[in-house]
Amino acid sequence: MNGRISRRTGIFLTLLLCLAFNAAHAEPVSFQWLSVPQGARDVEAVRAIGPDQWQTVPAGQTLNRGFSDDEFWLQVPVPAQPANRVLEVGYPLLDEVSVYWELDGRIIESHHTGDTRPFDSRPIVHRNFVFLVPSNTEPVTAWIRVQTQGSVQVPVAVTPSAEFLANEQISYGWQTMFLGIVVALALYNLFLFLIVRHQTYLWYVLAVIFSGAVQLNFNGLLFQWFWPDLPWTPLLLGHLVLAVSKLGWIPRSPFTELAPQAGVAVEVILLSFALAYRINMERRRRQQAQEHALDVQRQANLTLESRVRERTGELEQAYERLRAISLTINLGVATLTPNRQSDCQELIRRADEALYAAKAEGRNRVVIWHPKAVAPTTG
Repeated sequence: MNGRISRRTGIFLTLLLCLAFNAAHAEPVSFQWLSVPQGARDVEAVRAIGPDQWQTVPAGQTLNRGFSDDEFWLQVPVPAQPANRVLEVGYPLLDEVSVYWELDGRIIESHHTGDTRPFDSRPIVHRNFVFLVPSNTEPVTAWIRVQTQGSVQVPVAVTPSAEFLANEQISYGWQTMFLGIVVALALYNLFLFLIVRHQTYLWYVLAVIFSGAVQLNFNGLLFQWFWPDLPWTPLLLGHLVLAVSKLGWIPRSPFTELAPQAGVAVEVILLSFALAYRINMERRRRQQAQEHALDVQRQANLTLESRVRERTGELEQAYERLRAISLTINLGVATLTPNRQSDCQELIRRADEALYAAKAEGRNRVVIWHPKAVAPTTG
């Protein structure tokens, strides 16, 4: 039974991990970037910078500069393609994100958003920063300005709209499943806490909620769902892998972004199984204690019944012995008329004579003393 449960759990967790990593599919592009002091240059000044000052990020890699107060500018060329496309900056915790679209040497469109602005500042309602490519018949260039107090990670991808929507179904499916796991296990263990009143379950509920909130925050969903009109998403602590990635010590990848979230899902499931196992063990111990108490009570009842039977037998034997006992009596009777010459010793003597005469006659005899002779009387 335990092996079957373990296999099913392993299959379920494998499916979760596969779904999590497939959710990160996009089409990364190559781009150039540079950093300047905050507020030093606007888009026109950046466009005038020579190509020798720009650095290149190959397609499939992410600009990852850790924590920095500088502004980062990205130059993303988008070739013509007969399909509607979107440009996605796939990290939702950037404070300020501005996109300027250049067509035929002039800026034709601009957008200013970020997690320090209300959620409706985003041109497309999405947890990440998504912008519609303004032309599919002519090449365009996206000039992206990023400034943030947090980790500077700027993953850029250009994806056809239809493919983006298809990928989004998978990604949102994973996010919904993750949220369902967190909510279900939090409610389940909250009910257990209300029933057993053991603080372990309450701490577990809080751990599940905050771990889930951390992951939802890193994926931009808390800002989108809970406080879209409040700028600056609250800072939440992440896990070690994600933190190291944000510091720029290791490259950003789907693994570093989704592994912590998948890890939280696995963790809350396994912890829930562990708590359920603990409940079963406590129930089993209580049952064993009750069975032991019943055995002791049963043994005590048998001992008491045995002692009652023994005592009853002894009483019956005593009663039978009492019934077997026969009583006999002999009496001597004497009288004396009181006068001056009367003596109590004389009365006793007469009675003794009558008693001895009665005993001489046998059992159950009564003899009356007579002055002339002792006359026996049979009783």
